Amino acid sequence: MKKKLAIYVHSDSKGKVRDYVIYCLQELQRIVSDILFVMNGMLSAESMKKLEALGIDVLVRNNTNYDFGGWKAGIEYYGYDKIAEYDELLLTNGSYYGPIYPFSEMWEEMDKRECDFWGINRHPDKELYTIPGNKETRYIEHIQSYWLVFRKKLLESEIFKDYWMNLRQLKNYQELLGYGEMKLTQYFEKEGFVSAVYMDFEKYKKLIDRNPTFLSDIQVIEDRCPIIKRKYFSGFKDFILNYCSDYGPRRLLRFLEEHKLYRTDMIWDDLLANQNMSELNDSLHLNYILSSDLSYGDTNKIKAAVIMYIYPADLVSYCYNYAVNVPEYIDIIVVNTDKKVAGICKNYFSNLPNRVEYRQQQNRGRDNTALLITCRDIIEKYDYICFVHAKKSPYFNSVMISDDFRNHNFISLLCSHSYIENILHTFQNNMRLGLLVPFTISTNTIDLIGREWTRNYKISEEFIRNILKLDIKLDPHVMAPLGGMYWFRSKALKSLFDYPWKFEDFPEEPLSAKDGMLTHIIERITPLLVQYDGYYTAWVAPDSYAEVYLGNLYYKCRKNVCRNLHVSIAQAQEINLQDIFNYAKNKIRYCRYKVLSKITIGKKRRKYKHKRKELKSKLKYIKNFIKENKCR
Repeated sequence: MKKKLAIYVHSDSKGKVRDYVIYCLQELQRIVSDILFVMNGMLSAESMKKLEALGIDVLVRNNTNYDFGGWKAGIEYYGYDKIAEYDELLLTNGSYYGPIYPFSEMWEEMDKRECDFWGINRHPDKELYTIPGNKETRYIEHIQSYWLVFRKKLLESEIFKDYWMNLRQLKNYQELLGYGEMKLTQYFEKEGFVSAVYMDFEKYKKLIDRNPTFLSDIQVIEDRCPIIKRKYFSGFKDFILNYCSDYGPRRLLRFLEEHKLYRTDMIWDDLLANQNMSELNDSLHLNYILSSDLSYGDTNKIKAAVIMYIYPADLVSYCYNYAVNVPEYIDIIVVNTDKKVAGICKNYFSNLPNRVEYRQQQNRGRDNTALLITCRDIIEKYDYICFVHAKKSPYFNSVMISDDFRNHNFISLLCSHSYIENILHTFQNNMRLGLLVPFTISTNTIDLIGREWTRNYKISEEFIRNILKLDIKLDPHVMAPLGGMYWFRSKALKSLFDYPWKFEDFPEEPLSAKDGMLTHIIERITPLLVQYDGYYTAWVAPDSYAEVYLGNLYYKCRKNVCRNLHVSIAQAQEINLQDIFNYAKNKIRYCRYKVLSKITIGKKRRKYKHKRKELKSKLKYIKNFIKENKCR
């Protein structure tokens, strides 16, 4: 049996070695004689114990020179003479999930190939790339460095030793690719050593002009590739989102689960710990459009509840009209602050077949205290809970707009008996699903897409750090339940309910109609706490409502494109975009002439100066638009 050494390099901002790494190391132990685990950066005590349990060598070093620095340190840890005693040396890292198939299968296949060093896949030379401070403009075809196996002939050579001893300092990721990964293959091939790859490079080269390991998803797995790059789930969002087919990470996850090829919970653990939820949503399309007419399965054994906070008397009937949609095996808890309103609620809700419980609370904190304090004791009794409240928003001048906001939330959460059952069914079938929220409202009068934080980013950051005492990075585009209504898995909001909330934490009535209050903070941090507890947030809508939402969204997108191009919809169909570009360019020149002209002074000069700046910004937008859409 051949004597093999594996040097596995890893890094983590919190010093953790997650389950997907441990699993990979365990599988490597089946095919190699020895493993050296190199940690670039800090290593937590908990993770050190996991590695010690495997019985492998561990080297902790400063995170310099990326993976190549780690591999060099690992080689020097053993010494070049000791390395030369091995028949094969594997250099690998924590940049992938796997094995999907046993590593031995790939290794046995590569044992049949005549070569001096080999990897899993080559990167083509078609994609544009620029190395900082260098004139390189294209990728050099190369073996990807996440898996490199060197055989004895190469290990015994002075060429191998010289390469690592003369390894340059790599300042950034671009240099890592340019002077590390790309040049390694070229370096040894120029010295006469023969390379090979496991995957059929020529086949994938014809299919796609980019890295197939990243972008060919299921095709690669069906061809028995044993690994999935972690970047596939986050690093190619812009590329993947240009396709409207069932393409990409979402489909791949589903494929792995259906065929039981890999424990996807290990992928989820890693993604939820290291990625923003909004980015995961973009890549994985965590959107559930559920039927409002047909139920997907039996859910009557599920412990679920709907908590309704009803404050204004004139909205009792409104809430009741949605309460009748709740399946009879789901409990309903009605919370009020006014005895009169409570009496009206009992008159309505007593007609329901559900078990209905009524609770009173002091008039402070509104819907927040209803959930976090008044109903705190029942949360653990249920698997899933829906929280809604009779909302009259003081932030909108129009009653119609306020009603639209409330309708948007209630329809998205409680639109029908079958729809509610389908929500429960969705939770059951997706064990990492923690929070279901209505899509961010986007109408002609209320549009919060892209500005979900409003004025609450900094104060939310301070609240999480100083009050909740949690180490959580804020998401730039938080998937917040704006309006404070959602379905949740009770286990997924542990961090929110662990905090000892008091009525005194919330301001006294009457409240001012301004943004940046505690209620707005709680709305926005809820999905962050869900992610912190190891679950994901997703959008939800009934199919009938999604049809309307999608149509409205398309209308707004079309309108915004025309607005940004500064043309009417009719003009956008007729006018050559390059002509618009040239027109704006000439206008900039004219404004520049006016600014520099001695006869243009005072307000007029400032006006042209401002106009020039504005036009430059517009010109940049049009230029990018033309480039992205290949318009002429």
